[in-house]
Amino acid sequence: MGEKNGKLLAVLTILCLTLVNGAFSVYAFNENQQTPEDSMDYILGRPMTDEEIKDQESMAPELHEMPLPEEEAEPVLNRESRARASYEGVKSFDLRDLGLVTSVKDQVIGGPCWAFSAVALAESSLLQQGASPGLDLSEEHLAYFFYNRANDPLGNTSGDKNLIADNIYYNYKTCGGNLQLAGKFLSTWSGVAREETAPYSIKISQWDNTLAYLADAHLQNAYFIDASVEEIKEALYVNQQPVGITYNHQSAYYNPNTGAYSYPISGSINHAVTIVGWDDTYKKENFVSASQVSQDGAWIVKNSWGPASGDGGYIYISYEDASLSGCVSARFDFGDNYDHNYQYDGSAGSGSVLVPPGASHANVFQAKGNPFGSEALKAVGILMRSAYTDLSVDVYVDLEDPGDPVSGAHVVSGQLVSTTYSGYYTFPLQKDVALKGGSYFSVIFTNRSEEEKSFNIESTGNSGWITFEAGVQPGQSFYRAGDGKNWQDMAGDYLSSGKYVNARIKAYTVDVEGPEPWESPSLSPTESPESSESPKPIESPVKEPALGKVFVSKVTPAVKTVALKWKKVSGADSYEIYRAAATGKKWTRVGVTAKTTYTDRKLSGASAYRYRVRAARGKGVSARYGAYSSIQKTLTRPAAPIPTSIRPVGVPSRNGKAKLTLKASPRVSAYYIYQYSRIAKKYQAAYKIQGNKVYRYKKNQKKYIKIGTVKKAGGKISCYLTNINLKAYGKQYFKVKTYLKKSGYGQQYSNYSRKITLKR
Repeated sequence: MGEKNGKLLAVLTILCLTLVNGAFSVYAFNENQQTPEDSMDYILGRPMTDEEIKDQESMAPELHEMPLPEEEAEPVLNRESRARASYEGVKSFDLRDLGLVTSVKDQVIGGPCWAFSAVALAESSLLQQGASPGLDLSEEHLAYFFYNRANDPLGNTSGDKNLIADNIYYNYKTCGGNLQLAGKFLSTWSGVAREETAPYSIKISQWDNTLAYLADAHLQNAYFIDASVEEIKEALYVNQQPVGITYNHQSAYYNPNTGAYSYPISGSINHAVTIVGWDDTYKKENFVSASQVSQDGAWIVKNSWGPASGDGGYIYISYEDASLSGCVSARFDFGDNYDHNYQYDGSAGSGSVLVPPGASHANVFQAKGNPFGSEALKAVGILMRSAYTDLSVDVYVDLEDPGDPVSGAHVVSGQLVSTTYSGYYTFPLQKDVALKGGSYFSVIFTNRSEEEKSFNIESTGNSGWITFEAGVQPGQSFYRAGDGKNWQDMAGDYLSSGKYVNARIKAYTVDVEGPEPWESPSLSPTESPESSESPKPIESPVKEPALGKVFVSKVTPAVKTVALKWKKVSGADSYEIYRAAATGKKWTRVGVTAKTTYTDRKLSGASAYRYRVRAARGKGVSARYGAYSSIQKTLTRPAAPIPTSIRPVGVPSRNGKAKLTLKASPRVSAYYIYQYSRIAKKYQAAYKIQGNKVYRYKKNQKKYIKIGTVKKAGGKISCYLTNINLKAYGKQYFKVKTYLKKSGYGQQYSNYSRKITLKR
């Protein structure tokens, strides 16, 4: 990572474990007995040679101390909520099993690991949205334009800069960064382009400013998470997305034989990585004694030192690592979801102010994104320092006085929204808002919590290793205390320090074709301003549904998709599809189509979902809607399991044993193991793994009987299969299916795994 005060930390060297010498004796089989090598999860199945350890050492770049995040995230899980957290009872979880992790990259040099971690978050999020598994985004693009900012396409962030400290060793690749700063920068829509736009190399490049906003992904939400085991697990499991994190990597605390690492000291960091899962059963013996690890359990971590380093490019960091900090989880959407990003906060500096209950921050913008028509405001965004904040959103259009955020038509009145984590949030508006070309509009966020909440601001500041310049101008951001009408310009006497600041508020629009430049019919249902003291929701002129109710005739789930089919509704010109999780009240519109079929591709396998559909005629606030269909519950199919090995145990006989190992599949209820029958010439039910037990199917009794227990470690499960006849036949063949069942949602089986062969 980046240098600080020119102080260099030691080059990574690998501490070799001392192996126990002694004769290896033959002993009778005992499924609970461990060989010396079984006491650790060796990456190669054995201790590495000196040459192999040197190869591992050569893959690690030189690491330098980097700055800690300046703002610690507020915890969101208290003791009570931890007890009912959704991950409870889940001993292991791996996003790779869901196909939500891209390939391991190699940063080669020590500076830009923060960009590799941030881009890994973006790639995984787009995979969740249906992107190709071969997606590759540019770390070079992010690192370069973070430190070489270009004014945004609307011209609203002029003068905003992130400047490298004046040090001969610093450039945009060696200066480093952290994930919170990356989250703030990515909200500007600069920084996420495809690899071919700005290919990564170790050399210092000069990229044209025209590339700065070629965004293939738009940040939607960035959650700044407390670096606790509970909160990281909750974020991984609920969001089904990785968590970026920083920590301190020192050679003396790394075990190359197992890829295990833990640093027992807090207060400094030098590397950023990406957590993709966890394993509660990962053994404490895998860590070197200097790490002082006392309990089993580790994070499954995607590194950026190439796929040959560690365990296929991954390492395992103990839950007890004291240096873990700066956790960020993020959600991105494709770069075509909105056309324009109205913003004033182009720099990434930290800073926040306490806002009392009822007080507001506002930004005033001029609609200038579409010179050949008008725009529709579809969503707004804000960066919050505080967790668990209740907010209201108001929008005024056609402002008579750009210096007064409420001097126009009040078209969005008190829409209630809320946050969970600290971080950046995008909130879709309940209806589109028309913006006339050249007119002024305001976006207002009001604190509706019962206590003070900390709102982030943009301001000029110096953090030593980096300087932030905020090009604040009068007439951009405003503050109002309480529900009064007096607004203070934040480029004035808002702060006692005299600092000029901007509110970190954004507005997202799409172009609407107009009859001529700067003119378009208004989508607003009212032209008269409303009092800000007594806001009233604006009602559609249509009181009752004008269209019929949708009847869903078929729901077809697959591994990561659900296909819906319904009957045509008379008078409808489109249909809106809404999705919700199995629990909770939040419904999200996932698609609009003119057809009577829709396939939702933004899903996870082995998961429960609810759907409903309604018919629509027209768009915006003038649209008419039919009643929602009945709720359709479904389970997506689990992915086929991945067997990793099967081997005989003991002497082959008619009642022989074999050890089967599989990659653990998250959220499934059971694994069914099928054995090929040479008599029936087909695969038949033979074994079942459910919970921590393994069962054998007794055909004559038509039931499963328990034969043993299951071992879980390193994202894998293993068990012993009994009564396997390897004496009569030299080979036996097996296939495996995963099974998922949820009350009210039915059941699903995966496809067969690949064939696995047991040889005597």
